[in-house]
Amino acid sequence: MFSLNLVEDVLEYGHGLSTVTDPPDGNMMRYRFARYELDTDRLEFKADGDFRAVEPQVFDVLRLLVANAKRLVSRDELIEAVWGGRIVSESTISARISSARKAIGDDGTRQALIKTVPRRGFRFVAPVVEADQVPAKESGISPEITLQAIPPMIKPSIAVLPFDNMSGDPEQGYFSDGIAEDIITGLSHMKDLLVIARNSSFTYKDQPVEVKRIGEELGVRYVVEGSVRRGGDRVRVSAQLIDTLTGGHIWAERYDGTLDDIFALQDDITAKVLNAVGPEITLAEIQRARSERPESVSAWDCYLRALPPFYAMDKAGYEEAKALLREAIEIDGNFAAAYATLARCYVHAGMHGWGPSAREVFSKAGDLARKATAIDEREPLGHLALGWVHIFKTEQESAINELTRALELNPNLTIAHGYLINAYAFAGQPEEALAAAERAQHGSPRDPERWMWFIGIMNAHFAAERYEEAATAARQAVLLQPNAYGGHAGLAYSLPYLGKMEEAREAVRDLLRVMPRFTLKGIAGNPMFMRENDANRMLKALRRAGLPE
Repeated sequence: MFSLNLVEDVLEYGHGLSTVTDPPDGNMMRYRFARYELDTDRLEFKADGDFRAVEPQVFDVLRLLVANAKRLVSRDELIEAVWGGRIVSESTISARISSARKAIGDDGTRQALIKTVPRRGFRFVAPVVEADQVPAKESGISPEITLQAIPPMIKPSIAVLPFDNMSGDPEQGYFSDGIAEDIITGLSHMKDLLVIARNSSFTYKDQPVEVKRIGEELGVRYVVEGSVRRGGDRVRVSAQLIDTLTGGHIWAERYDGTLDDIFALQDDITAKVLNAVGPEITLAEIQRARSERPESVSAWDCYLRALPPFYAMDKAGYEEAKALLREAIEIDGNFAAAYATLARCYVHAGMHGWGPSAREVFSKAGDLARKATAIDEREPLGHLALGWVHIFKTEQESAINELTRALELNPNLTIAHGYLINAYAFAGQPEEALAAAERAQHGSPRDPERWMWFIGIMNAHFAAERYEEAATAARQAVLLQPNAYGGHAGLAYSLPYLGKMEEAREAVRDLLRVMPRFTLKGIAGNPMFMRENDANRMLKALRRAGLPE
């Protein structure tokens, strides 16, 4: 990760499991790219480890393009492989290509994975790894970790699933999600309770999944699930606590009230969960667990509306989120969490180049984060945002202090562990970085943003001069998020030390594809690594790999 502008395109999620019969080319292989795996032997397609369905011809299109990644596949080849050489219309070909893109989170506008070469054919441009070539034992966390049962920790552990929206209005989905997220926040302050991060528990949204399976995948003993029905100012919230080992209900209750009662309802649910899963937790601790709330329910409603676009990870979403957060602040100028989340919006803008300059947006983010902590020094999101700003300003010791403070206030703020991986790596403390990665994995096993953890793991191994491990982590980052430049950059500055110059030059080409403005001069101005030796080794390797001055 560097303080340069990232590309604006962000890879989305996809689908796929096929029922086709014989492969058109006769080759049997497993391929991995981004968050996907294509098995031409078993005729299976997976997204984030889960089987997904695609039409047989769409599977064949993907198989042909992925197997021939980096070279042009002509229309004639495509017709021969998928349709057996029969005459097909241009609209049919376009429809299958469009469906293939949709399955892997691409589209015809971005063409981030499947590129159309007008009048010639198609190219699969994302990095592809043949699964059998991936080392059996990989350093750090692996992309397949969510498929394995996570060992339960000694202390009580719980996941709060997204609450079902029973209002009959899809536009009210933000409200039911917000109820669940607030309960997660309330529970997260308990140092003796492991609470799975929102990013992992919300991957089960709109999925009928057995609680026993959730317990195995997330390594939790308990699950909270529920529903919300809102009509005007009236609210009905149903919640239940389930033991994942037995599938039995520990308690279930229904709450009816007005919108003005909503905070009290959430606090009551939180208190009952804590009393059920940890009798040793005192009432005083429960009281401290309650997050600071805004004075206005309207401000809180604006804040909840901002969260879905904030998590959308695209430019339009962040613009919408920023507008709603500003509205929340206008209603209640002492809403610390709104200031902190707005600061995080500006950090993302700086990362992706969605502003006039990275320097300006990071400065704005820092001001907003400091405002949040000035309003409420105990607001962990304020310290989280400020720590993130310090990372990009190469102020790693300050970043570590702020992120550590955030975790003191909220021991289950997993994203802080994720940021600490890079802060420790850039500060020249690789072992501390890898320990933070383990904690992040326990707190959010299915996190869609875990590719960022691999960037930190990569930098930690590079700082320790473990180049093979650094390259492995970089490959994992590229597999999970090929449109983020960090993994490509890590390969470019790790592989030269392994004597793999052709691969390093290929990594530079991939890097410049997603970040054309990436130059040695830009990195030298802010190398992120605080130790001179680390920064010099990185610059030396990038120069050898052919990165432009």
